Amino acid sequence: MVTVIEAQRLNTDNTGQVVHTLAVYIQLAVTVIEAQRLPATNPSGTCDPYVRLLLLPAKKPSFTTAVQHNSTDPQFLETFTFEASYRHCLLA
Repeated sequence: MVTVIEAQRLNTDNTGQVVHTLAVYIQLAVTVIEAQRLPATNPSGTCDPYVRLLLLPAKKPSFTTAVQHNSTDPQFLETFTFEASYRHCLLA
């Protein structure tokens, strides 16, 4: 994702104009490692947890880990990368 922060025309007298932009690429990597001591939701005393990630305020895209069946202490070890605009980061 490219965000244009500034676009300007520079006059250089008799030598013409230079038009330039400043763009910022921002990537945020989030690694979901584990959860601990989750409450049991199955009759067997376990649960089937997963993690859903979204970057507010946009809410899209979102990412979801794989479901870890029959575990109250799941290990995920999954990394997700969000692309965010410069303006998006300023809103946080």
